[in-house]
Amino acid sequence: MAADLKILSSWDQSYAAVGEVLMPFMEYLENETTENLNLSRFGPETVPPFEQFNPVAQGVFNLLYTNGGYHYNDIAVGMSLDALSGSSEELHDSGIWDFADQEYQKVGLKLIAVFYDRNGFHMLLKEPLGEDALNGRRIRGTPLYHPVIEKLGGSPVVLPGPEIYPALERGVVDGAAWPTVGAVNYRWFEVADYFVRPTFGQVSHMLLMNLDTWNSLDETTQAEIEAAALAYEKESSTIFDGLATTEMETLIAEGMEATDFQPEFAATLKIVLPGPEIYPALERGVVDGAAWPTVGAVNYRWFEVADYFVRPTFGQVSHMLLMNLDTWNSLDETTQAEIEAAALAYEKESSTIFDGLATTEMETLIAEGMEATDFQPEFAATLKSAWFNGVTELMQMVAPPGATIFLANNGVMDEGFVPPFVQAHQQNGQAIQLKGAVPMIEGIPAVLVGVGLLLLAMGSGMPVFVAFLVVNLGASMLLLGPAGFGMFSGSFFETATSSSLVTIPLFILMGELLFRSRAVEVLFQSIDTLVGRVRGRQFILSIVLATVFSTLSGAAMGVAAMLGRSLLPGMVSRGYDARLSIGTILAGASLAPLIPPSVLVIIIGTLAGVSIAGLLIAGIIPGLVFSSLFAAYVFIRIWRNPTLAPADEDAKSRPSLLEAATALIKLLPFTIIIALVMGLILMGVATPTEAGAMGVLGSLMTAAIYRNLSIRMIVEAVGESAKISAMILIIMASSKLFSQLLAFSGGASALTQWIVELQVSSWVMLFMLMLLPFILCMFIDQIALMLIVIPIYLPIIDRFEYDPIWFWLLFLVNITVGGITPPFGYTLFALKSAWNEGSMSSVFAAAWPFVGLFVIGMVLLALVPELTTLLPSML
Repeated sequence: MAADLKILSSWDQSYAAVGEVLMPFMEYLENETTENLNLSRFGPETVPPFEQFNPVAQGVFNLLYTNGGYHYNDIAVGMSLDALSGSSEELHDSGIWDFADQEYQKVGLKLIAVFYDRNGFHMLLKEPLGEDALNGRRIRGTPLYHPVIEKLGGSPVVLPGPEIYPALERGVVDGAAWPTVGAVNYRWFEVADYFVRPTFGQVSHMLLMNLDTWNSLDETTQAEIEAAALAYEKESSTIFDGLATTEMETLIAEGMEATDFQPEFAATLKIVLPGPEIYPALERGVVDGAAWPTVGAVNYRWFEVADYFVRPTFGQVSHMLLMNLDTWNSLDETTQAEIEAAALAYEKESSTIFDGLATTEMETLIAEGMEATDFQPEFAATLKSAWFNGVTELMQMVAPPGATIFLANNGVMDEGFVPPFVQAHQQNGQAIQLKGAVPMIEGIPAVLVGVGLLLLAMGSGMPVFVAFLVVNLGASMLLLGPAGFGMFSGSFFETATSSSLVTIPLFILMGELLFRSRAVEVLFQSIDTLVGRVRGRQFILSIVLATVFSTLSGAAMGVAAMLGRSLLPGMVSRGYDARLSIGTILAGASLAPLIPPSVLVIIIGTLAGVSIAGLLIAGIIPGLVFSSLFAAYVFIRIWRNPTLAPADEDAKSRPSLLEAATALIKLLPFTIIIALVMGLILMGVATPTEAGAMGVLGSLMTAAIYRNLSIRMIVEAVGESAKISAMILIIMASSKLFSQLLAFSGGASALTQWIVELQVSSWVMLFMLMLLPFILCMFIDQIALMLIVIPIYLPIIDRFEYDPIWFWLLFLVNITVGGITPPFGYTLFALKSAWNEGSMSSVFAAAWPFVGLFVIGMVLLALVPELTTLLPSML
């Protein structure tokens, strides 16, 4: 019997923890099990590292190779494994491994193995350390090590491994905390010059299996997997030791230098100091004070190195006596009862003893010369709340999701001090229900509530980007508590640092420069001259321009914003129907993902394992088909209703040869810009971003040719471009968070699950497979939709034997429609952000006819597959 298992990895194969540890273990596991296990690995290019938990827990993938810090929002116990020290044997003997396994099973995962890199973390910096340690520096690190970074004066940033190189290169971050193995694999020595000593902590690489997958295996296979994992856990430590040694030698050989923490800072790498270490830390000034129970300062003689004690005291201290369970069970019932009675009696007595010790302690401290220093009344009043919040946050970190922690209602806590992420109710004292990673609303209701709130916010007149901000921030806090801030900030940072999005502001700037240089006006005049008596020619012009610019940029949002700013006002002022003008711009801009180059094509090809070259070239004929449909629709509309275009266009005479030649000469700068940008991309000389920058340069040259280039014009163009780009990026970041929240709540997966279970014909299944993304793309951005849907669709495509090029191009068209489908199409908001004259409802109304044309085109592509497969077959 064979079992095909898919492993989702948080790192790509270039990272040694994958290539040198996971991959050999996969081979080892296949050899050590009698059942024929076929293991295949999928990396972060399939699903981003911080979004991998749910796809494995829901069974889209069978195993997850990751670190607990990558899914701390879902369950925190995995991250705590990095805070431990010791060998694999000690981890198992302590019971912590089994506890973590039990907690993961509660959320649908089985802990298979923990491969430890005992060499820990170090930091890679662009500049050496000074006396101020990390003061003011932005350091990448997993959430567990944020306290270390903050304590050393730095600002922590969350980034997956592959994004660290460009972040260091561009100065987005000043350094990165990463295991002692990995810097060579990712070649960070090219963008960072120093590694920090000493190292700290240790690193866990966890292998988790979907619980249903685990339960589907027979007992023999389960036992073989557990034995193989245990053996390889021990072996992995030796492997990591060797890798760390080689890593350090390579970093030095590549020119990196060591930079050491000052002793006082090095001491703080231990986040928590035990009692005996507090005296020297106070003495040397490593710490400025210590929080400790009212009993203990005299014993450790801290009065010799500290001069003040703070009033009032806060909280209370528990001293627990725990017995090994086997020892307890070995005692007879009489002895157990006697121990319990004695313990109960002495618990009451201990309070009196501690009261006496505290009184004596205070007298001694005063006698030794210490003085009291009091909190101001306003701060003293917050101590109870702060103490409770701290305890609750700690419980939230270590408790399983949804766990209920019972605490005695002794007046320390009351409803006035319950933090917003804790739901309190009375039950046997005060019970605190920690929300953890369990959403209050799950499945399809989460989708309905989220969409409803967004519609309500936008319907109230709130700006679109503000509506996205408010709803998504509120939802993230409601679902995740304080951890929601991490997801919120992470989505903004990821969007702001995405290199693929740089194309958008560049093309907006290009449009602004052309608009302010009278270039667009010259273009209108030249097209008027060349086209002659064709009525509604500027509708066609808008489709052509949008298609051309989309081809150059691959970014529909940027093109829509650019033409919304430069072309649309001119069309409306000339008397063209505003709605049809908006529709033609939206339709043309939406061809960006179809006509190469296209970022979405590359993502789909990577996720689906389809030839990217074939998928790119497959979009050319469909792109021409859609352009023809749009043009035909425009001519039919004008034929039926001539008032949609200015009447004076019919009166224009045919241009003379001189007029035509003059018009062509005036179009020459545009031709140069198009040839420059397209040529650089198609020849592989430049990326779309770099080509966009050349387009900006070409626009500046065009402005100079038309004698409208000035410092004031450039400043105004840059300022307006920054304003529009900021609104677009905020919308994208907020929408990304919205997509994450939908995936987190299980709403998106609930909508797709029912399709998988249907037993229908291939044509009916195709309709259903296209219907689902058509609906979802109204609410979820295209990339997030692909990440959720494509892994689920892959086995269905194999089963129904669809041609992959044909199917995925249809899918691409489908999610492209989402960009112009109300109420959440990205391109709609981009155009509205750039054009302030009309209402959002008018933009929605303008989009619907062209959504219908896209659907007609999809039907045509489905019925005539040769339209998509002809060109790829010639490769």
